[in-house]
Amino acid sequence: MIKYKGVDYKNHLGDFRFSKNDLFLMTEESIANKTARTAFWSAIQKIFTMGVQFVVTMVLARLLLPTDYGVIALMTVFFALANSIADCGFSNALIRKDECTQEDYSTAFFYNVLVSVGLYLLIFLVAPFVSDFYEIPILCDVMRVSGLIVIINSVNLVPVVQLTRNLDFKTFALAAVVSSVISGSTGVLMAYWGAGVWALVAQSILGSLLSMLIMVYNVRWIPSFSFSKESFHYLWNFGSKMLLAGIISTIYANIYSIVIGKCYNSRTLGIYNRGHSLSMLIPDVVNNIFNRNTLPILSQLKNEKERMIAVYRKLVVLVSFFNIPLCLLFAALAKPFVLFFLTDKWLDSVVFLQLFALSAITSSAGVVNLNIFQAEGRSDITLKIEVIKKVIGFFIVFVLLPMGPLVLAIGSMTFNFFCYVVNLYYANKLEHLAFSTQILDLAPILIASVVSSIFAYGITLLELSNFIQLILGGIVGLMMYVLITKFVIKMDLYDQIFDLIKNKIK
Repeated sequence: MIKYKGVDYKNHLGDFRFSKNDLFLMTEESIANKTARTAFWSAIQKIFTMGVQFVVTMVLARLLLPTDYGVIALMTVFFALANSIADCGFSNALIRKDECTQEDYSTAFFYNVLVSVGLYLLIFLVAPFVSDFYEIPILCDVMRVSGLIVIINSVNLVPVVQLTRNLDFKTFALAAVVSSVISGSTGVLMAYWGAGVWALVAQSILGSLLSMLIMVYNVRWIPSFSFSKESFHYLWNFGSKMLLAGIISTIYANIYSIVIGKCYNSRTLGIYNRGHSLSMLIPDVVNNIFNRNTLPILSQLKNEKERMIAVYRKLVVLVSFFNIPLCLLFAALAKPFVLFFLTDKWLDSVVFLQLFALSAITSSAGVVNLNIFQAEGRSDITLKIEVIKKVIGFFIVFVLLPMGPLVLAIGSMTFNFFCYVVNLYYANKLEHLAFSTQILDLAPILIASVVSSIFAYGITLLELSNFIQLILGGIVGLMMYVLITKFVIKMDLYDQIFDLIKNKIK
């Protein structure tokens, strides 16, 4: 058994098992079964859709140019802001509420749809000015067509909330699989026929539309023509703080696209954005499998403080057990990955992929960090955290901007680590969970991940083909990680994961 600074890791977290006694919900189904069942369907969804999207992305990357992706990246900030404003934190407010009425759902629905329509009209009007600002004529038409996604997403708010509250991720899986196959195939065909950036536009719109139709059909919820001031007051009281936090976070998340697209060019932005989007493949998978159910689960435990904190710590370890090693392994194998799948046309994106993959190691744990604040109803803390982090983040962007995209990426990576430290500080402040305890929870995973990724990177230095480097490096890295965590550090997580798998459909 390995100890670090006197801490026995096997006993540090205790038994990782999600037992009924430890994690009891006020339902007949234990969290163990709920976690296993939702994780199973989320895994089915993500593995299948990721496979489809991966093939589609690789094909499109060969057919399209970095400038095409740069154009899409330029308008992302407008749609992300519109979605944040339209949602206004209402979805999270509904998810954490003990019981939701028809009035609650109808109030949120009509607010969301009406605001979304207004926002689309605003996007339609400002599109020519944005196009002139970046000196890209096609951007105007692309924004006006792509903006329809804002309205489509607004119709989907209540079905998504109801499915999430019920932990019905089987329907999410169905919607994702069908929409990704059809929209991805459409995008590939259009790119092959020379549609250029419109292939990406058609893929995104069709994917959102099909997903919405499937969820609406399965939920079959019909809004009543009523608007409750009481419901709106509750939703706004919680959601308004989430709205401000979301706006700040969204602007910061897209500030790099704004400044790089303006100060450099769309090709540079396409390279930068491709490295960033690829780096999020691993966190996206982990979050879809595990983190999408953390808010409803933690919300149901909000009146049982000790149990909620126990679940919170174990969920952080669980998501990090997968996210950290895979992100570091991805960074180690970034060059052969890009050369084999995207060709040398995208070689300049390798360094960005590596930097962003390194910075993504805390992303999945960070989602759980923020969810515990929302489960406690402390959206004010979420807002405060976002203000603190993003003020510093904006300062870093404008200081480093003249130094080039690479320095910006390094600054972004450093800033992401700082953000995680801020999350841990407020988790300690709210839940009295010591900073050192939270770090020690993840220390064995981080140590094993670093060692295994070093071995994987060593494979890329050998005179082998890109494909062999990828396969051999991946096998060596994963084997080293399993050997270290199971037989050297002797983490008892494996038995618990297998138990969750056995309970997946109970």
